[in-house]
Amino acid sequence: MAYHNIIQWNCRGIQANFNELNIIANVFNIGIFCLQETLLSPNKQLTFKHYTAYHNFANTIPDSRPSGGITILVHNSIPNSPIPLTTNLQAQAITVTCNQTITICNIYISPNSSVDLLQIENLIQQLPIPYILLGDFNAHHPLWGCSSHNSKGNLVENLLLNHPLTLLNNKQHTYIHPATGSSSAIDLTFATPSLSLNYTWKPLDDLHGSDHLPILLSSNNSFPDEKLPHWKITKANWSLFQTQCNNSLTETTPIGNQDSMLFFTNTLISIANNSIPKTSTKNTKFNKPWINDDCKRVINERKSALHNLRRHPTITNLETLRIKRAQARRTIRTAKKSSWQSFVSRINKNTPLRKVWNMIHKIQGKNVKQPIKHLNSNGQTISKLPDIANTIARAISFNSSTKNYSPVFQQYKTQAEHYPISFTSDNTESYNHPIQLEERRRCH
Repeated sequence: MAYHNIIQWNCRGIQANFNELNIIANVFNIGIFCLQETLLSPNKQLTFKHYTAYHNFANTIPDSRPSGGITILVHNSIPNSPIPLTTNLQAQAITVTCNQTITICNIYISPNSSVDLLQIENLIQQLPIPYILLGDFNAHHPLWGCSSHNSKGNLVENLLLNHPLTLLNNKQHTYIHPATGSSSAIDLTFATPSLSLNYTWKPLDDLHGSDHLPILLSSNNSFPDEKLPHWKITKANWSLFQTQCNNSLTETTPIGNQDSMLFFTNTLISIANNSIPKTSTKNTKFNKPWINDDCKRVINERKSALHNLRRHPTITNLETLRIKRAQARRTIRTAKKSSWQSFVSRINKNTPLRKVWNMIHKIQGKNVKQPIKHLNSNGQTISKLPDIANTIARAISFNSSTKNYSPVFQQYKTQAEHYPISFTSDNTESYNHPIQLEERRRCH
């Protein structure tokens, strides 16, 4: 599955809308989540299955209710590495590699905070080009669809005038005021010119439990949606495999001017293709088992309530949206709980032990694919998958090399090649070198 789409979203509490994240990831194949107002405290870090989490906690008073906070979630199939930033803003940045290596910076500017142009300029100077800068700026300006402007909107306007940045917003509103039902566009997305045509910017049609619409940055580049095949060893035709090996791989088989190792490898792979089946290269989409018909129904009702509110922003429609949002959250939680109980209840005294252990491994997350990280080799960042694989292979080869043997062992090995151990007529070993004789005396 190709995970190259990006979601930016002020989720108003990542724990409260955790199930909504699962729904979004499942529907849109999201590779990267950039979340604002996660409302997490440093002692309550959250993990998201199949994703690597980078948290940035807001400065809060100890034992007080958490506020602000931002998080980036990166799918484990995407090579990535964090970028350290020196700034007073709530911002975090990572480098990711899809079809190319880019920088993504996630930022949250609260409504009551004071920020100046110099702080943002200092931030973007730390971002490797090309980059995407996105987040909740709480900046109002008619340039991106708001009915009025404020000081943060004027600041962002000056940023666009002074720097080669492209605003991806298309004037659609992204925020619904929870008290009045009025809407505005305060979630902004900027990109350097080379990336401006690579993504399509679009708010989703559902709030998903927040008062901000999730914004989908869908990739305009095509990617092969295939996975590598694996041999089905348990279904191999070993008699056919043995027969073809006996016929094609013998000491008298003519290889002509070909390299002997290359000939052997190609012939063996050809025989394996004829006698051993492979898994499909088509990716399988794994739907969440708890997304049942009731969940789909309440989600559609929540979408309809939002649509009515945006067309007619009245107090009645706003109250209807609140009710539908609460009903959807309760129904989804109940469905997830029931699905989990049904999953666990399958274990009984007649359940095969292998199936029990498979279920335990799923519960513990042991089948989860490990994240792929960028490598640093001799001061150079390795970001592409083939280069990462080759770098790891070279490191393993070097660590396994005889060059890492101790000098004494290397000397003994070199000399032993010139003084091999021989056997006498009574099958006792004969040591021909002084070192070998010394070793024998130590043993006896």
